[in-house]
Amino acid sequence: MLKNLFQNIKDSIYNPAYYQKIITETSLRSSMHYFLRLTCALALLVAIILAARVTIFDQKKIADAVNSILSSYPADLVVTVDQGIVSINQPSPYFFSTSAVALPSEASDEFAQEGYENFVVIDTEHQFSTDLFQNYKTAMLITSDSVIVKNKKEIRIMEIGDGVSKVVDQGYVQSLTHKINIFLKALPLFLLVVIFIGCGIGLLFYLIYLVVPAFIIFAAAAVTRAKWTFAKAYQVALHALTLPLILWLLLPVFGVSLKVKFLFTAVLLLVVVVNLYKAKPESAPLVSSEPIA
Repeated sequence: MLKNLFQNIKDSIYNPAYYQKIITETSLRSSMHYFLRLTCALALLVAIILAARVTIFDQKKIADAVNSILSSYPADLVVTVDQGIVSINQPSPYFFSTSAVALPSEASDEFAQEGYENFVVIDTEHQFSTDLFQNYKTAMLITSDSVIVKNKKEIRIMEIGDGVSKVVDQGYVQSLTHKINIFLKALPLFLLVVIFIGCGIGLLFYLIYLVVPAFIIFAAAAVTRAKWTFAKAYQVALHALTLPLILWLLLPVFGVSLKVKFLFTAVLLLVVVVNLYKAKPESAPLVSSEPIA
């Protein structure tokens, strides 16, 4: 089956005899079956490449950063959230300085560039103000009812909410670290599934897009007096989609961007012209039972 798919892909890129067979014998149902197999194969390939990149380049960095931050949680600090109200067992404000956290070098350099002296400051005695936040020189400020973070130049305020009740101590943080590490180990497989599903759904939208090139092909066939149905023109476009689809899906994965307007459609129509140049413009039957594969 896989061998047949590769042969169909090759023929859909260039094989005039194959396109002649599509015009005269092959059913639209068979072509749709080919497209679905092509979609699954491309979606799986892209998912494997992207998931592997996360595994190789990002997974260890994320795990190291999370572990270093959470392992630096002070043994004597207990944060209690009772119905959305924060309190601590230490004097307020409580400073969790950047020097106390074993941050990765990249994050440490970024913190230094931003001028942060504290990783987190907990101040349950004062209400939030921009001046207070800036004076603390912190990446995160926790007040009695909110969590405030700075993302580049934007300050974001998130209310904790009345329904939240939690006790955060070193034991809780250690259990959280364990859960995060388990998730990170499963992250590549999770991304593989998500990317595969997302990519597959996205590819199915090309079935709608094909109406446009199919209309162009149908009009061109009418000019040459070939007795094609619109369904047959759509079927030809479905196979001609193979080359641009492969290029536009895989090249960006390797850092090559193709943003020329209408280039995708131009490549598709070029495949049609090259393959049908030698094909006889015969009448296409509405029904056929011979499969491609």
